[in-house]
Amino acid sequence: MSKKKPTHLQKHYLKILCRLIYYIGICDCWYEDSDRSRTHKIIYKIWIFFMNSFLILNTINEILACTRSDLTVRERNDLIQFSFGHISVCAKYMFLMLQKDRIKVLFKRLVDGSRSTFTSSEVEKKSVKKAIAYSVGLALATYGTLALSVVDAYLRSRKAGIISC
Repeated sequence: MSKKKPTHLQKHYLKILCRLIYYIGICDCWYEDSDRSRTHKIIYKIWIFFMNSFLILNTINEILACTRSDLTVRERNDLIQFSFGHISVCAKYMFLMLQKDRIKVLFKRLVDGSRSTFTSSEVEKKSVKKAIAYSVGLALATYGTLALSVVDAYLRSRKAGIISC
């Protein structure tokens, strides 16, 4: 009778994370092969091309906008902030794309490794709760900043007479 190998407690969460990264258009970081049709692969390559082209062109546009001399101090500060932010996002995307094979090996060794490792369901549950709390905090800060920026832009446009209600 063969003994079934226990599944790593975080495999489900890692798979969801890798799937999310895949759907965003970065790359497929999951180590298990998936059955995808030829049509799916073609559509995905087109999706990756447009998503990454948009990101790169937007970043180049922001960098070139730094050469403009007609920006106000507030606009220049916002531009510099977004330029650095988008450059770091581009660098992270490129790093993930270039290192995807190493990431696959890492996940395979972490999740399905043959070596015995200490696993504690209590420690795993606490780490998942902590990761979720940090992720929710980051998401709230990011989307809160975005929402307040939209409100600020709306109020400034209304004050400048661009939008009338």
